[in-house]
Amino acid sequence: MQNEEQLIIIGNGFDLNNGLKSSFQDFFVWLNDNNNIEKETVWSKNFWNSFFEKAQLSDPTWFDVEKQIGEVVEYLQTEFEKDEYSNPTYTGAFGLEQSSLHHHIVEKSHKICLPKEDGTLATIKDNILPLIVTNRNNKFFSTVDDIMNFLFSELNILENFLNEYLSQEVNSNQEYAEITENKLLSLAKLGVSRNDYKVKVLTFNYTPIQVYNKLQSLSVVVKNVHGELTPVDKGKSNLILGIDQSLLSNDDNLKFSIIEFTKTYRTLFLKKDVSIDRGSFINKNIKVVKFYGHSLGSADYSYFQSIFDELDIYNQEVYLFFYYSNYDDVDRGSEQYERVYKLMAEYGQSMSNSSQGKNLLHKMQLENRISIIPIK
Repeated sequence: MQNEEQLIIIGNGFDLNNGLKSSFQDFFVWLNDNNNIEKETVWSKNFWNSFFEKAQLSDPTWFDVEKQIGEVVEYLQTEFEKDEYSNPTYTGAFGLEQSSLHHHIVEKSHKICLPKEDGTLATIKDNILPLIVTNRNNKFFSTVDDIMNFLFSELNILENFLNEYLSQEVNSNQEYAEITENKLLSLAKLGVSRNDYKVKVLTFNYTPIQVYNKLQSLSVVVKNVHGELTPVDKGKSNLILGIDQSLLSNDDNLKFSIIEFTKTYRTLFLKKDVSIDRGSFINKNIKVVKFYGHSLGSADYSYFQSIFDELDIYNQEVYLFFYYSNYDDVDRGSEQYERVYKLMAEYGQSMSNSSQGKNLLHKMQLENRISIIPIK
């Protein structure tokens, strides 16, 4: 039984609980601080900044960056499939060849900005094309790829700022490394009566986890799913903000560079150390899976689906533990139960055997293989 492993999956709640100001809300406070003129100038002209400002007016979850990226991507997939964008050029004044696409988005943007007949204003999604036009930084779009590449470069700017902010937070928190190590040790001991499980940590955070003496005793292996902090003086970061592959309407027939926004596509560029000798990080040896500090949001469903598929959680004796912590003097239990229910229901729908998918959660409950537990 010495080869058996447990997998600990952590998200931003883990860092927050360890005293790091790593929420997007904290990040935006720093980002919109006008003490740095150069930073403020670059960010004020950014498409995503303008979109977040619009979203903030009506969406209480506006700071959920990856959700907002998904809103934009889903809208543009539908919008750019329309016939009006199919002809790349047209003959304009004086017989000059001009961009049909640019003409359409400018013309449509002006119409959207006007109040409708019933006096209602544009929705958040209606604002996407006008914001592209007003924040294009004098760029001229000849193709849809031009637009998507522009939005992607604007996203890279946001990622670089996030890398800078989190690096400052980690460097200024001298106790972070030790607190992180102790918290992982505590998580590794929860819910198991044995101490010989090898421990794998799958972190959706960008912050580093140092394996010191305490963690080395548990044979801990850490994997950062979406990149890790890069020293600011090294230039461009490798952090990934993006969408789940499932948001693509039909990725086999995409006619433009929207696939660059998916986490799956971008993580390919981080896999520079793949070796057949190292084996799979996720394998059948994993018998215990623990979640902590992860929102279980739809942006990461593809990862969870792959893990559950590989472990065959319906048929195999695999135990799932969903841990959470209360904060702001509020019991977060009901919120966590809802998230777990949605995750398991979503996974059940993806199973090839629909009848098994429908009773997955019920089966795991009867077999005492799923638990939702509060911890400090």
